[in-house]
Amino acid sequence: MRAGEHRSVPWRNGGGRTREIAVRGAGTDFDWRLSLAEVERDGPFSVFEGHERIITVVRGAGMELTVDGQRHVVRPHEPFRFAGGSRTGCRLLAGPVVNLNVMSRDGAAVSVGVPAELGGGTVAVVVLDGEVSVGGERLGPFDVALLSEEPGTRVVAVSADPMVAVVRLPSSPAA
Repeated sequence: MRAGEHRSVPWRNGGGRTREIAVRGAGTDFDWRLSLAEVERDGPFSVFEGHERIITVVRGAGMELTVDGQRHVVRPHEPFRFAGGSRTGCRLLAGPVVNLNVMSRDGAAVSVGVPAELGGGTVAVVVLDGEVSVGGERLGPFDVALLSEEPGTRVVAVSADPMVAVVRLPSSPAA
């Protein structure tokens, strides 16, 4: 999926837009959703009751999230997990950010770096910087390979020092 093809949708709270990369399920009753959000100002996050959220700052200096009264500094490329039903506010540290958002009902995981080989399961490889090849397909910034991979699938660096996020998604719908 190429970066320019991600569907732009409004935030549930009306405060901005997100670029939806992939979703399993319909409307607000999804099993999981993967998206990129451009956060240009401080403000509240939408509530996603029954979902777990993992947010990773992929552009910009970071942000401070207040989740149910507790403050957390979220730095670039450090995934942060919290309950989607939490009351959450955001304060930008030094200007706008772009966040990779993963929301799921049942145990997604995010890692950031340059993996040499992926295991099995449903995986999204999101290119953050540089270029990589996944299964022979060349991908650039914010391009995504969504695959139900076979063990041994490789991510190969094409440019110097690429950075990718690997998102492991639940492979079966939540009960």
